[in-house]
Parts: sequence; C-alpha cells; structure tokens
Amino acid sequence: MAPTTYGEVLARNTRAARSRIGLSQQRLAARMRALGYDAWLHQTVGNVENGKRRVTAEEILGLAESLETSVAALARPTDDDKLVEFPSGQSVTVEHVQRLVAPGRNDGEVKWSGDEPVFPGPPMTYADAESRLAALDSDARAQYE
Repeated sequence: MAPTTYGEVLARNTRAARSRIGLSQQRLAARMRALGYDAWLHQTVGNVENGKRRVTAEEILGLAESLETSVAALARPTDDDKLVEFPSGQSVTVEHVQRLVAPGRNDGEVKWSGDEPVFPGPPMTYADAESRLAALDSDARAQYE
C-alpha cells in the first residue's frame, strides 16, 4: 500500500465531517466566511476536499468549528493509512502520527444558527478558562495541558 500524504488525510477527514453533518460545500464555505475566512467559496471547499488546496493551521481551527468537530478529528489519519508521507517522500507510521495528534473533542461552545456562529456571552478571560478547566475531570483536563 502506498503512503498517504497528510494533505490527503486532511482532505478526506474534511469531506467526511461535512458529509456526517449534512452540509453542502456552499454552506461550509458560508460558515467559514462567517468566522472571517472571507476568501472561502464552495470552490475552495471542493479544492480542499480534492487535495488541490492546502489548508493553513488557522483554517483548520475554522474548519473544526464549522464542521462541529475537533482539530484532532480533522488531523488524525485512520489505521487503514499505514504510512503517512512527508513532502520529502519520507514516511512515518500512522501510529506515530496518531500519537502526535492528541485525542480531542468539540465541546460545543460555539453553536450554529443555520450558518451563523453563536458565541457564548462576552469574550472569555484567562481566569474563565482556568475555571472551566478546573471543572473538568482529570482525564479530560490532561488533554489540554
């Protein structure tokens, strides 16, 4: 089996997440624009999902929110991938990449009203974040530290 590029992992996971929640490419693009990614059109989504356009780290955050999933879910290769290839042509095992991509979850803090994001109350302070983390059980907290 040929190695999978990391771009292919991101493309496949983006396509699968969009399909799972029943969003069209147009609606995903609208959600990305609502988060401030102004250049996102349905063609952008298609190009990302077909591996013709790389996504930035900043865009992965927006995609995770827009797709109501986690950054880890978008970034994690499947066991079927076996090897993940760098642009240099060198490969690492899928297990190695999975360990690099910490388990994650979307806690639903950002909600969606159609394609408009609904943010909770006023902006969160560092003290607010610490308070929320303290409320999490120790296993969940460990993934954020």
